[in-house]
Amino acid sequence: MTAAPALLEVRGLTKRYLGLTRTFQTVRAYDELTLLENLCVAAQESDGVGWLQALGRGSRLRRAEAAAEARGRDLLATVGLTEYAGAPAAILSYGQRKLLAIAASMMARPKLVVLDEPVAGVNPTMIRRIEEVIHKLNAEGVTLVIVEHNVDFIMSLCRRVIVLEAGRKIAEGTPGLIRSDPRVLAAYLGQTRAAELGQGCR
Repeated sequence: MTAAPALLEVRGLTKRYLGLTRTFQTVRAYDELTLLENLCVAAQESDGVGWLQALGRGSRLRRAEAAAEARGRDLLATVGLTEYAGAPAAILSYGQRKLLAIAASMMARPKLVVLDEPVAGVNPTMIRRIEEVIHKLNAEGVTLVIVEHNVDFIMSLCRRVIVLEAGRKIAEGTPGLIRSDPRVLAAYLGQTRAAELGQGCR
């Protein structure tokens, strides 16, 4: 899934902040902190407040904290977790933790987000929720690069797909082209089954 203008803007950003964030396949959260506190922690990496300013508890820090809280509440609404804003992350299901991770990746207002296995181990209902959230973010102009083994999820969501086998790119194109690509069929179904499917399509 891409939003071309965002890709162009990324090239002009500084090395200090490239406008890139990511999620991890293994979801991490501070279980003892609330969901909102987790997001405020995530905001600290890009709020521009140094450790010395943080120690002084000056006006810049207070502004950053207020902005992070407002941003966090907005993102919890985006991912559908508003009702748990004040609850500890420990109560979340695995799928809800995936949603929290996506929200955390958005705290810095990135232009490009890499989602690593966003629906791995997630039930079908939560997969649909995550798909809706990704659509929302993309509609807001965020470019998303999704690394995922759930082929149906990728095919229904993305406009352009890249297929890797053993770290090597074997195909790239629209979902329609990828579905019928003989290299992809051979890689995922085996040479014999791919050949059978190819003969059946003639």
